[in-house]
Amino acid sequence: MLDSVHARPQASSGSGLWPRHSDTALVNISGNPDVASGGIEGMFSHHYLLRIESLTSHLNLGVHVGQVQVIFSLPSKSLPLLFLPTVEVPNHLAYIKWFTPFPSAPNQHYRLYKLSQAFCGGEKLVSIMLLANIVCSVHLILNFGAIVPQEWTSDTVLDNCDTFWLNSYIDRYTFCIFK
Repeated sequence: MLDSVHARPQASSGSGLWPRHSDTALVNISGNPDVASGGIEGMFSHHYLLRIESLTSHLNLGVHVGQVQVIFSLPSKSLPLLFLPTVEVPNHLAYIKWFTPFPSAPNQHYRLYKLSQAFCGGEKLVSIMLLANIVCSVHLILNFGAIVPQEWTSDTVLDNCDTFWLNSYIDRYTFCIFK
């Protein structure tokens, strides 16, 4: 099973504009390397089962959903200006816009977790994380009410919608994490 997370800025092409693209992901914020170690292995491997147990036990403690805005590396020329020579600087980083922490239990009717954009001081909560802390992609379902606003587009909907449902039924791996 291959899982990937993409982040692409808006770009112009000969025929017009390509919209920006930023995926949502489950991100390890606990510092526990067991949560984010390795890639997604075979569906029935021992490692796979350990990762699900680790994620399930850390659901409210160490993982959050974030929208990956940019994946980047710092230019090697700038490293001496930013860090002491003794600091080990990671190669790949991700700029992430956060959603609220998981509630203590899923919604009793839908059995899905309800999430919203996270704010701090009126601004959307963002941070820079190690790319290796991204555990897997996740799928969010819009919670928009009776009518979807016409001005929403696929590249702005994550910014415009207030609340979302985490789709735990998208695949077996996600289902096992959030069951």
